[in-house]
Amino acid sequence: MYILPNNKSINMDKLEEAFSDFDLNRKYYLDAETGEVLTGIQDNYKIGDRYFEAPKLPASTKLSWMREFVDDMILFDCPDLFYKLKEALTDENQAVRFMEILSSHESGWIHGWAQWEADHIYEEIENWFCSLPINIEDDMSELDDDCPLCRMMKEGVNDLETLKKGFRQANFKQVMDDIDKNK
Repeated sequence: MYILPNNKSINMDKLEEAFSDFDLNRKYYLDAETGEVLTGIQDNYKIGDRYFEAPKLPASTKLSWMREFVDDMILFDCPDLFYKLKEALTDENQAVRFMEILSSHESGWIHGWAQWEADHIYEEIENWFCSLPINIEDDMSELDDDCPLCRMMKEGVNDLETLKKGFRQANFKQVMDDIDKNK
């Protein structure tokens, strides 16, 4: 959760929608006092003071993410899907074909893509936050203290091997919790 200097939380779902919306006529604005993301702002509002226009992601950025996803995640796990997606990314309607193939494939990688895309959008949003003239904080207080991975994130751990270890611990804990529930 991201919070403004006045401790109000930012509507991240709406901000993610703003970054992902390719309709150039629709503009979204972050209200730096309420944390809401608005569309159709009034002329008397102070843009750049209280209201900040959320940028649109270029289509080329999303296509780049699709190519990275295919190369990094699909290649060794699902070669048949890899070749179909690689070909789709050379078609005229690349993003549409990519999603058609991925969503109809039985592998379930559509869920991996959704997470990949969301992670990249959040990175773009964080970069945008850094460019604003207000201090926006990442509030990690809502993370679960029972989760080893969450504790590491709260402590600021960011090296890959340590996070992998935390993920394995969290996964093991979840498996044990599931076993206990089924007794």
